[in-house]
Amino acid sequence: MKINEIVKDGVDELARGLPPRPDLADHALRQARRRTRAVRLAVASGATLAVAGVTAISGIDFTEPAGSGAPELGPASDNPPTDAVSISLNDLSAGESPAVPWFADGALHVGDSQVPLDVDVHALGRLQRVAGGFLATVTPPEAADGSHEHPLYFVSDGGESTALADAWVPGGARTSADGSLIAWAAGDWDAEFAGRGTNTTLVVADAATGDVLHERPASLGPDTSVVGFLDDNRILVTAANNSDEGVYVWDLAADRVDPWMDRYDGATALTSSGDIGAFVSSDDGTLTTAVVDIATEKVLWRTTNRLRANAFSPDGQYAAFLVTPSADELREQEMLVEAGGDLPTTDGRLDLVVVDAQTGEEVVRFEAEHPERLAWEPNGALVFEAWQDSSQMALVRCSLDGDCELATEPRSADALPDASQPPYHLGDNY
Repeated sequence: MKINEIVKDGVDELARGLPPRPDLADHALRQARRRTRAVRLAVASGATLAVAGVTAISGIDFTEPAGSGAPELGPASDNPPTDAVSISLNDLSAGESPAVPWFADGALHVGDSQVPLDVDVHALGRLQRVAGGFLATVTPPEAADGSHEHPLYFVSDGGESTALADAWVPGGARTSADGSLIAWAAGDWDAEFAGRGTNTTLVVADAATGDVLHERPASLGPDTSVVGFLDDNRILVTAANNSDEGVYVWDLAADRVDPWMDRYDGATALTSSGDIGAFVSSDDGTLTTAVVDIATEKVLWRTTNRLRANAFSPDGQYAAFLVTPSADELREQEMLVEAGGDLPTTDGRLDLVVVDAQTGEEVVRFEAEHPERLAWEPNGALVFEAWQDSSQMALVRCSLDGDCELATEPRSADALPDASQPPYHLGDNY
């Protein structure tokens, strides 16, 4: 991906490491300036592997647990709403706790269970429930100024935290469709700044034992992420930082990493089956997202709307995303502030849109104040972060019928020990 495209499209990447707040745009602009600083990675010298701080862990079962206890509120009927569903926390009744993981009060939660997280957290990246515990990528407080620390942890149901990659893992970990494998990409910013060719390590581990099965040093840029498994033998990778192409396939059997579909600059999402993916390109300054049939490489549909938090439903039937201000609009705001002006007043209401993954036809649209991270529950309902009057936040659950309820109680950030943090972190579960 070319450097001008990275700058243009970097706001989505920044959002992974920033706490969702009503002043997110201004915060993101400040963080973008800070990220230009050269900093040192905290890379572990694991006894099993000495590359990118990768550590093999024995006796961990990463397979998806059976029976997630999902609430009854579920997917769409034949009569979805025709107008946008406006979300007000004050008007919603209380429902069950989310059947997907979230972080609050120093603990990881799923359903009515919670596990202490014995790791200092400034913000969470991807957060995933697996058998025996959780996988979590964490931005520690010392990295709040934009330094490149975003390690990957396994947190057992007993509360023990183990670093699987004590380094920069911007995209978190992904599991194969059958849950037998887990993959991630660890970036090395020290190597990037020093001009060394190898600045990324791709890793696949056995889900039942944690043993590392494959590792592949690469020169794709330290912001490289694993998007998902195309099948048990091929992994979709999206690269960054001036690599020649943005999309790669790692073939485990051949031990090769090859560019793929060079008309795209990156990939943002993949169905769990590996059948459909979302890819981005920037042509003449216009960012386009194309949803592609993987087997035929045929474009199913495309949009020039700026999408964030693009996520496919568990069955691959739907795609959900937030439509957000463009990078150009945020840069205009930055220039306005630097010139001594004020940011435009906004109530922060954005649209969360669900479409048919095959056709792009809209199924339902929700309008909420400062909606942020979203996750699909196993039964096909959506959970997302939302605010009320820029003062209270809750996790909200909505079915594709347009029925919504509170999945957590609304809470004020001002009442927390650290008011700069939101009351809930849902994690980048997409």
